[in-house]
Amino acid sequence: MITRSMSAIAVLAIALSAAVRAQARSYGRDEYGSGNWPSEIIERPLTLAQDLAQLDVPVVFNLIDSTMWKPVFIPARLAYGVNSDVTLAVTHQVGFCLSGPTNGCPKLYNDVGLEGLIAIMPSGRLQAALAAGMELPSISDPFVASAVLGFDSRLVIGPLALRLDPRLRIGVTQRDIGNKEFLTVPATLQFQVTPSVALFAALAVSGPLNPAVGSFSTSYTVPLNFGLAYGTGDYDFGASFTFLDLRGNVLPSATGARVGQAFASLRF
Repeated sequence: MITRSMSAIAVLAIALSAAVRAQARSYGRDEYGSGNWPSEIIERPLTLAQDLAQLDVPVVFNLIDSTMWKPVFIPARLAYGVNSDVTLAVTHQVGFCLSGPTNGCPKLYNDVGLEGLIAIMPSGRLQAALAAGMELPSISDPFVASAVLGFDSRLVIGPLALRLDPRLRIGVTQRDIGNKEFLTVPATLQFQVTPSVALFAALAVSGPLNPAVGSFSTSYTVPLNFGLAYGTGDYDFGASFTFLDLRGNVLPSATGARVGQAFASLRF
């Protein structure tokens, strides 16, 4: 199962690399920096410019009726462009959990990750970058670690862009307590309304490849996320709303399991 999943990701990456690039648009990516990063989300390279850093600060809050605002957390991400083809990032799945032990936050801070992006199709309407890294979902007892493989990709057609950013997480430690292979395949449609305003909607398939009970086909979820973003070369901010599972596997129901997010990004 793991080999088939990794092979599928590799085939998709190779297919993207071999696709015919449209020549109507040039991003001039090697000329980008902190002073001229594109305000249009769909025009930005997948990897940061050399020596450009970006801090993403999303604030995520639970919107389930019975547990409103429990928890509230900040899965911050700090990325740095080693050069125009390689970006390194410190990531979080939960990050800083602010609600306290009685409101869904056992610890203030208990996870961290490191991800690298390597551009394999760096410019044009069709772009792609390989992704690899490590996640530590728990840095306390029990210590939990997973390897992460995948890629980012984007196809731009006029003011529209389609992103496909799959990730395969492979359990390294604590496999006996469920830290095994987990596949997430999100597809995001972006619409650049103006040079500064973009709308987006994302639909994903996500689940364990070898769950303790049942199979992937009975355990996967289908989250739906949509929102808007305002961007300039130096910063972005926006908001989004997510239904955690349109299949209804996440309680209380397909529309009742939901979260909100407000986010900001700063480039320097």
